[in-house]
Amino acid sequence: MSRRRVHPLLRRGLPVATVVAWCTAFALTHVPAEKLPHLGTGDAALHAIGYFVLAGLLWATLAVRGVWPPRRATLVICVMIVYAALDEATQTLPALRRAASMADWLADVGGAVAAVGIGEGAIALALRRRRKR
Repeated sequence: MSRRRVHPLLRRGLPVATVVAWCTAFALTHVPAEKLPHLGTGDAALHAIGYFVLAGLLWATLAVRGVWPPRRATLVICVMIVYAALDEATQTLPALRRAASMADWLADVGGAVAAVGIGEGAIALALRRRRKR
């Protein structure tokens, strides 16, 4: 995406939304276990959805800033892999009474990869349609 074609409000707003979402997610994933509400959905689904949103916002922020697509995709996936591992590791702190899980980490990474794949696929499709005109 070229900077010229992106509305300035979107270019400024996406980084803010990304930081707010990331801070909110960090806070929510570090609430002690006994204070967590039961949401009636599977834990893996919540992990995948949460990381889909975080990765999607980070990907969109980089996209509107014109970051080269292969670098953008690689950066987002690598950041999300590391963050998911740190997130799971810090949940083992005794005060939180929570546990790390490889299944949760895989759901986190799966959500992030899905967000990047959908974003990159949508741009590739849009560019292909534009070239056909």
